[in-house]
This record gives sequence, C-alpha cells and structure tokens, in this order.
Amino acid sequence: MSTGSWCRFEKRLGFACGGTKPADAPLTPASSPSATAEAAATTAPEKASADAAPAASSVATAASSAAPATAVKPWKEKGRDDKLAIMKTVVMPKMKAEFQAFDAKEFKDFTCKTCHGEAAKEGKFEMPNPKLPKLNAKDSFKAHQKKHAKMLEFMMQKVVPAMSEAMGVKPFDPATKEGFGCGGCHLMEH
Repeated sequence: MSTGSWCRFEKRLGFACGGTKPADAPLTPASSPSATAEAAATTAPEKASADAAPAASSVATAASSAAPATAVKPWKEKGRDDKLAIMKTVVMPKMKAEFQAFDAKEFKDFTCKTCHGEAAKEGKFEMPNPKLPKLNAKDSFKAHQKKHAKMLEFMMQKVVPAMSEAMGVKPFDPATKEGFGCGGCHLMEH
C-alpha cells in the first residue's frame, strides 16, 4: 500500500466496537482436520484415478478417526505458530475479501501491513497498532458516525464478528469490557 493510500486508510479505517455476527459460514483454519478432509472431499475430481482415491480417503479417515473436538484454545493461550497459521489461513483470506468488497480501490493491496503496519515486514504483529486511527467510543462512536458511517457499519457488521470468530473469542461486550472489539486493533481515546 502506498504512503498516500495508507494515509487515506488511516483516516477511514476502523470505527467499530461490537455488532452482530454475520450469517457467513463459520471461519475454520484450513489446517484443521475437518477443513482438510472437507477440502479433500470438495476438491477431488468426480472420477479420481485409482492412485488419488486412497489419498483422499486416508485424509478423510484420519480426520474422522481423530479425537473428538474439544473447546478451542483461547487466542491469548495460543502460541505464535498457531496464531500465524490462523492469520494466514483464516484471517487474511476472509479480511482481504471483506475489505476489497467494501472498497476495491482503497484495499486492492491488502496485506498484513494493512492492519499491523510496517513492523509486519519484520515479523512483528503487536496490536493495537498506534498507526491506526485512535477511536472514541463515547456516545456510540458519535464522533466518527458523520464522517465514517459506512466504515463504522462495515467494521461492526463484518470485521469485528469475523475477527472474534477467527480468534475464538466473543465480540466485545461493553458491560463486561471483555471480548474482541475496536481496542483489539485501535488505541481508544478515553
């Protein structure tokens, strides 16, 4: 993303905190056994060769013979490798599609740097990112609603629910002050 584009991005991005979960399909990392088996089943040609059939079958067998799924480990308890895998296989594809559907021109070069900034090039992904706009949640983000109503709606309806699902946490709850919301990516003004 060019510097000019990044500046426009900073001015427009991220005025959200909560919202309802969209009716999209659940986000599942492609590296999970169920996703691997599903991918093998849906991408295998209808008339697979004799050599390919056992491979797809063994993937499905391995997935079905795996121990029953247990509660997903919370994001804060995941290791760096697990987090990177989820970001690469779930978050990037989903968020890139969402942001480009929202504004194809502005987000045509959607990368890790879009949210994490220049430090992403060095493998540093700390959040919240102080380079993103600071947000003021007072009066339901009233300060941001006039200038950024569409971005606010997009972040609340698409980004926050998808990110909270991908991370295995609930969307932010103002009553408990817990969950994923604006403060996951943006510094908040108080």
